[in-house]
Amino acid sequence: MLPLNEQAYNKLLSMIDSDYFQYNVYYSETRLSKEFNISRTPLRDALNKLAQEGYIDIVPSKGFCLHTLTPEDLLEMIQVRIALECFAAMEAAYQKDSRNTRELVRDLEDTIDTMKAVMKRNGTTEEFANVDFCFHRLLVDSLHNNQFHDLYRRYLNRIIRTAEITLEQEGRKEEVLKEHQSIIDAIKAGDQPASHKAVLKHLMITRQLNQDALANLQEQRTDSSPLSL
Repeated sequence: MLPLNEQAYNKLLSMIDSDYFQYNVYYSETRLSKEFNISRTPLRDALNKLAQEGYIDIVPSKGFCLHTLTPEDLLEMIQVRIALECFAAMEAAYQKDSRNTRELVRDLEDTIDTMKAVMKRNGTTEEFANVDFCFHRLLVDSLHNNQFHDLYRRYLNRIIRTAEITLEQEGRKEEVLKEHQSIIDAIKAGDQPASHKAVLKHLMITRQLNQDALANLQEQRTDSSPLSL
């Protein structure tokens, strides 16, 4: 059986994914510990982990609330992604004939096939976004660097949340497929500058779309005073 803090983390994450919590509302740690029938220590551990991963904000004496993305969040996220993903693509291109790169290319091509299948059957944007994230995670994981993996994992929530919003735009899914294919082609060709350029172009487009989407969301969220529950 999982430790209580991991059980609490998984349950809270499931509640977040199912939209149980609302933005601009503070939630009581004490109340949740009673609801979960666990002490506050394992619950606090779970909340701290969620805060580190960017899901929530913890406010002393008030509780916690869902984290609202800021322009600073997006800038930090895209800078980390550019640093890691561009380097990963260049490294893969440099070792284009290695077993590691051949396996990476195969897996990346599989994600494109899966995304096409999702589109063909009119799957949800969430499904497409999850496969899209898999593509990028495969790039970083191909470096086999635990420090990079852990750093990238911290941004998982923000990456998927913003992707689900931007992928709703008409024609964006088709453009993502083309941009992903360009990355694969450059890696297969062993062209380091082209692989760097392809990833950078893709992420800079993503950055602009994220910024536009965030501006729209901020206009919709006019109430900046969280309530308490």
